Amino acid sequence: MKFLLNVQNLLANQHAIQSLIRPLLVIQSVVHLGVNANRELFDRANIVLGLIFVLEFAAA
Repeated sequence: MKFLLNVQNLLANQHAIQSLIRPLLVIQSVVHLGVNANRELFDRANIVLGLIFVLEFAAA
């Protein structure tokens, strides 16, 4: 009987831990998407700035 109670407690603890971890995984994926989006925007901005510099240098 005590063994079954221990198993039930372990399962309840596992469920509680999973319910705590799930929002953290969602936050992690959102942050990861945000970082990738920012990196892509900065890469594009750097390409545009590089092209402007090259065009201005070529025109001078």
